[in-house]
Amino acid sequence: MPRIDNPILRGFNPDPSIVRVGDEYFIATSTFEFQPAVRIHRSTDLASWEVAGHALENLDLNGIPDSGGVWAPSLSYSEGEFWLAYSVVHTMDGDDKDIENWLVTGPSPLGPWSEPVFLGSRGFDFSFFHDDDGTHWIVGVQWDHRPGFPSFSGIVVEQYLPELRRTSGEAHRIYSEAGHGELVQPPSGRWILVHLAARPAMHLGERYGTLGRETCLQPIVFDDGWPRLAHGGHLPATSFVVDAGSEPTPRPSSWSDAFDTGTLDRRRWSTLRSTDPVGDLAARPGWLRIVGGHTPSSAFAQPMVLTRVEEHDTVFEATVDAAPRTSREAAGIIAYYDRSGWIWLQVTHDDEHGRHLRVVRRDGRTTTRSAAIRIPEGELRMRAHLDGSVLRFAYRAGGEWSGIPGDFPAWTLSDDHGGRLRFTGMFLGLRAEDLDRRGWYADFSAVEVTARS
Repeated sequence: MPRIDNPILRGFNPDPSIVRVGDEYFIATSTFEFQPAVRIHRSTDLASWEVAGHALENLDLNGIPDSGGVWAPSLSYSEGEFWLAYSVVHTMDGDDKDIENWLVTGPSPLGPWSEPVFLGSRGFDFSFFHDDDGTHWIVGVQWDHRPGFPSFSGIVVEQYLPELRRTSGEAHRIYSEAGHGELVQPPSGRWILVHLAARPAMHLGERYGTLGRETCLQPIVFDDGWPRLAHGGHLPATSFVVDAGSEPTPRPSSWSDAFDTGTLDRRRWSTLRSTDPVGDLAARPGWLRIVGGHTPSSAFAQPMVLTRVEEHDTVFEATVDAAPRTSREAAGIIAYYDRSGWIWLQVTHDDEHGRHLRVVRRDGRTTTRSAAIRIPEGELRMRAHLDGSVLRFAYRAGGEWSGIPGDFPAWTLSDDHGGRLRFTGMFLGLRAEDLDRRGWYADFSAVEVTARS
């Protein structure tokens, strides 16, 4: 019997929705403004999981606010098809939320999917209940935009009419509190709850969810008809044994990408908002060429390729070949949370320092720059080391490693910093910037990631 070690999906993998079909389990997680949208994970034993792919690869999210976009997908199975319901949040300013809810169906969690059916804009965090009598019901949170009223105005249920491809238009409140989680039943009959959680980093005694919200499983028993944690109490179990399958496959602690396969591995790499491809693997074999573009603060096309950070002790390295000619051209490795939270080691150029390195950091509306470090022409090896709540950078220009002075505040790249409504997690990755938009580019190669739990 395999042991489940939580979290089963590490790093930014929130709002899990689980379904079992035959001998396979699938979990869909939120992706917000990141592409491709709706991450799909697969397992045969609940303990070992792989990223199977994504459900929505052509959903344009340009202009979507930070932590907007695709919220809380719900994956279910009925009448021989998978049903994927999801919300797209276009506005989240104060009490106002402009939300669109959609449904697609298909023979596989990876599609091909039907044309989307609009389900209204009543709320979010909803899922489908497929009743034994053949009816289908949407259950979710109803949002109240009125000042002075509770924003979460309860959980409502509304019938979906598949023959008309619409909802009934009549919702009924069934519970006055908000909740988030889903149940699955293995062949043994034992019930399992999937839920989100976080492993925070500590800074000056405060908790900061730098890795984002992750996915966990818990064994459940029913007491007087209500689900309860099998081990009792209110705290989740860090591990438990399930009644199916074999020993889980050990999680890899490191991985690399030589950019030599001809296609970008979208199970590992993410981009932002736009569905346009970022990076060219054909221009220089073994390298990813990124044509520079907008600043990291843009809500549109971002010249950036990112991977989720899964552990508090993570080292990210890459070789960068870039020849900037002005201060408006830059390339390097970045720790990115959102448009107002990022830390970027960049190679750039200006008349005073020539070709140089510096760390540029955004915190809220404030941008700071470290002192310039002159470097010679040619390829650079860059390193970012996340060590708990701090980030350290180093570089190598043909010789030994040299550290960039200072510990940079990784704890600011978290849900909990700055009093802003944020729901994602930290990424590490590669980016190029060309503010004049004249086609300047940088090449990247030999990415190595080492994570220690």
